[in-house]
Amino acid sequence: MFNTLISKNFLLAFYLASLVCAVPVDPSSTRRELVARTSGKPMAKILYHGTSTRQCDQEKVKHSPSSMPTAKGDFSPVGGFYMFDDHTEAAWWGNMNRVTGTTKTFCVVELEYTESHEHKVYTFPMDDKDELWQKFLDYNNHDGRTRISPEGRGKTELYSIITGPMGVGYNPGKKADNVAEKSYHDAKGHMITQYVIVDKAALSTLKIKKMETYEFHEGWADAKPPASMPADIKLLSTKE
Repeated sequence: MFNTLISKNFLLAFYLASLVCAVPVDPSSTRRELVARTSGKPMAKILYHGTSTRQCDQEKVKHSPSSMPTAKGDFSPVGGFYMFDDHTEAAWWGNMNRVTGTTKTFCVVELEYTESHEHKVYTFPMDDKDELWQKFLDYNNHDGRTRISPEGRGKTELYSIITGPMGVGYNPGKKADNVAEKSYHDAKGHMITQYVIVDKAALSTLKIKKMETYEFHEGWADAKPPASMPADIKLLSTKE
């Protein structure tokens, strides 16, 4: 009888211990810690930057980009080098936003990214309902602010490269339909990922492989990324 009682007590203790171990960990906390340790989703090796021909004229193939835009944006209030992992998305963005002067041309820069332990990557989940992502965009899209950590105020790690959903139509204090910040979606309905250098020193992780100059395409200048390049878009020149 005594041995049976001990056995039952032992089994009960073992069962209770297993329940404690099975208690779920806060997934948000786990993800944040994992991102900090592993740099999150791996960076794409080939990236594309849609920009003005004026900027491309200042750059050289097989070199790192020499300058970084200074206008506020999703992931930095003091400027960043914004890229896509899709050529068509970069061309669409360049066509829509980077028409300069009277020539109406834009440039797509193809870049190769090389990982560097000196320049840490922070990756937001591909979820435009992520509260931290929303707060980060809200902060960065106001004038007169300095960089903060994507992990929130009070955190000291700024990170050199940030990736995550591309925000759409941000207007400080006036969010569309009174809902939280939303992201761009491609022709298939997937959120568009943007890769952003927010520390100029991290431009050294990039090497320019090719620069293409296109003529501005009037019918393509809308706010929805297409599935492919327009058949009648004109490629004017290529440097590689």
